[in-house]
Amino acid sequence: MLRPPLTRDEELTLVARAHAGDIAARNELVTRHLPLVWREARAYARRWRKASHVDDLVNEGAIEMMRAIEKFDLTTGNRLTTYAV
Repeated sequence: MLRPPLTRDEELTLVARAHAGDIAARNELVTRHLPLVWREARAYARRWRKASHVDDLVNEGAIEMMRAIEKFDLTTGNRLTTYAV
């Protein structure tokens, strides 16, 4: 079941908790951003005509989302999705 997108405040709180080492917060961020990961993976697969690799692209996208969470700078004022894409 999909949950509604995070508000800016919820996102910043979860990112701050993830930066402090909270694994549950990081997992929540990745889970809540999976629709974005799926959308980007499907677009990439269509662009390169590799529809059979969508699952692999989603897995890689989830890993990259974790990396984006770690490197995201809270002080920029941007959303995590802007940084991740």
